[in-house]
Amino acid sequence: MELRDLTLQWALSKSVDEQQAADFRRKALLDNHLHYRRHIPIYERLCEVAGATGSPDLDTIKHELMLPDDIFKSYPASLLDEGDFAGMNAWLNTISDLELPAPPSLDGIDAWIAWLADREVHLVFSSGTSGHMSFVPRHSSSWEAFLELPYSYIPALLGHRGVLGPWKNTALHIASRFLDAASMTTLVRKHGLREFDGFFLNFSGGNQGIQLVGQETAKLTGAAEFLYDRPMSASAVRAIVRGPRTLEEEQLVRDFLETTVDAKAEHYQRICDALENSVRRGRKVMLFGTPYLLKELCEWRAQHTGPLELRRGSQVTFGGGWKSFDGSAIPREELLALIGNTFGLP
Repeated sequence: MELRDLTLQWALSKSVDEQQAADFRRKALLDNHLHYRRHIPIYERLCEVAGATGSPDLDTIKHELMLPDDIFKSYPASLLDEGDFAGMNAWLNTISDLELPAPPSLDGIDAWIAWLADREVHLVFSSGTSGHMSFVPRHSSSWEAFLELPYSYIPALLGHRGVLGPWKNTALHIASRFLDAASMTTLVRKHGLREFDGFFLNFSGGNQGIQLVGQETAKLTGAAEFLYDRPMSASAVRAIVRGPRTLEEEQLVRDFLETTVDAKAEHYQRICDALENSVRRGRKVMLFGTPYLLKELCEWRAQHTGPLELRRGSQVTFGGGWKSFDGSAIPREELLALIGNTFGLP
């Protein structure tokens, strides 16, 4: 909580007591180290190999106990190929402080993710360019922190950029004098960004990392329109990236491509019509997507309808990978120029 309050202070004023922040950070790191050593098997083994079984210090943690993010895809791919979700749960138990039982027979990755969610374990996934997906498990308290911590700094960031408008930015600073970060989060989630119409170039559901950003932001805007009004299937993503290997996977790929490729014109036309309607009504727009999909949307407008100047205070935000499914990279400056020319934004 102390670090969270400091984050809010920094976001609002761009200044913070660096020594106090360092002290809080050090305490959090050492507390986490002890928790990990006691409850996460793979970290416990790492500590034993490094001889870090006594009182910890930051240098040892930094130089001996750092794990790469490959840990989140360290399971044998054969477990998913064979639908062995008991084995996948056993793997999750080794890389986290969870104690998951073997599940019943489950029909694919999406059913496994849903089974875990019913037990308050939220599994965030990424596609992985090789098709070997990463899975990051979070229990309920970690999940809430994952969703709520950005509210400690994003509203102030938008205020500094002039997105919120003068009165809301002033109200934010006044509220921050009397409220802690947790109370500010409650306030932001309640009132959010209601003066914006949100447009999200992603799926409306699913646990893929960057999709969650759009899904959570959509809860704050006055209205929300998704490019794909359906959940993203983890099984389909895996099959697309590595290639389908069963009849079921072939069907998943066909369904996915039907939504994202075959119906692309319909989806982009719907988004463009809704954007124009927002502009006519004088609404500010918050447009979010991966770089590749934003590029496609801009190119669609250039080909079919031409530029659209958004109301002052609108913003475009992008995140996630810089490549499409076919692996083609997108130069950043090219994307920024395309967005600026398409939507009249600096």
